[in-house]
Amino acid sequence: MENTNNITDIKQVPLINGNRGLNPCGLANLILAICNGNDIDDVTNMHLQKLIYYVNGYHFIKNKQFLIKPDLISFWKHGPVNQAVYHAFKDYGSDAIEEFIQEEGQNVTIATELKDGVKESIVAVLDALGDKSAIKLRNLSHMKDGAWYTVTDNGNDVKDKALSDLKDLSIFEAEMEEVFCV
Repeated sequence: MENTNNITDIKQVPLINGNRGLNPCGLANLILAICNGNDIDDVTNMHLQKLIYYVNGYHFIKNKQFLIKPDLISFWKHGPVNQAVYHAFKDYGSDAIEEFIQEEGQNVTIATELKDGVKESIVAVLDALGDKSAIKLRNLSHMKDGAWYTVTDNGNDVKDKALSDLKDLSIFEAEMEEVFCV
């Protein structure tokens, strides 16, 4: 594993899966499958978006790798969002997601789903945050001095903003450490 102690630029953090990162839709499907297996019902699009953000963050603080590229996590008014996952589930509105993401009639999967600590990161996040509502996770993602707060100027500028716009990696790291009490 690459030493990230001297990395300050979020864009330089190594990615899982041969530094390619995971397909966000495949990660979403895996999170949904694990939620279903752990009796976590009523996962909405907003809830899933925040779980993706926190799984990525938890995996980073434990393994010093991102699961998905920081530029694939946009910062919108209601917090972190992966646009591909959002659009796949937007027809659900605020209702619970009932199906996995499919592309061309096939379920989207990820080859590394059970390797490299991915499942362990998801389970740890669900244990810590799975019972929180989408609104509570949204509010948590808006933590003062956290990544979303910093990049969007406390929500005053959300146009074309992403996690990759964060200039100081230690802000993201401190946010995740506070959320997960590590």
